[in-house]
Amino acid sequence: PFDRLGRWTFPPTDKVFVYDKIDGTNVLGFTYRGPRNKYYTSYKTRLMPFVGDRRNGKFFSLWNLILKKYPQIPRFIISRYSDTFSFEMFGFFNPHLIRYNVDIDTAFLFSIDKGANLYPPINEYDCNLPTPKLERKIKSSSDLLSYYRETQEEKQANLKQETLKLRSGK
Repeated sequence: PFDRLGRWTFPPTDKVFVYDKIDGTNVLGFTYRGPRNKYYTSYKTRLMPFVGDRRNGKFFSLWNLILKKYPQIPRFIISRYSDTFSFEMFGFFNPHLIRYNVDIDTAFLFSIDKGANLYPPINEYDCNLPTPKLERKIKSSSDLLSYYRETQEEKQANLKQETLKLRSGK
C-alpha cells in the first residue's frame, strides 16, 4: 500500500479483509475455450504463460500434487468459467522464506471476474478448499494504516532468523 517513497497510497475504501500472509508460489487458474466450444482449465505462475518445471522450482510437478490432493479445483474453475482464481502453493517441497511443516499445500486467495471485481475467499464459494486465516475486517483505509503499522511492529519483534543447513552432495 506504499509508493516508492514510502508514502501511504491505499485508495479510500469501505472495508478491507486482512488475511494471514502465506509465502509460496502464486498460481493463477483460468479457463479457455477449445475445440467444439469446450472449456478447459489452465494454470500460470507469475511472469510465465503456464505452470512449468524450471530451474528455480518444479512448479508443474508440485501443482500436479495439489490437483491430486484437491481434484475439485478444475471443476470449481470451470463452473465459474469467466473468472480467474489466485492460489498460493506452499510447503517444504516449495521452499520460501517461511518454513512450513507441510510437504505441499495450497490456499485459495481470491478471484477476479471479467469486470475486474475482486472477491475474497469467504465462504460464498462452495469449493471446499483451504483459505488463509481471516485476521481482521477493517472499515476504512485510515484504520488499515494503523493496523498495518501495529502489525508490522509486532511481526518485526517476533522475527527470528534461521539458517537452513543444506546437505552436501559429496
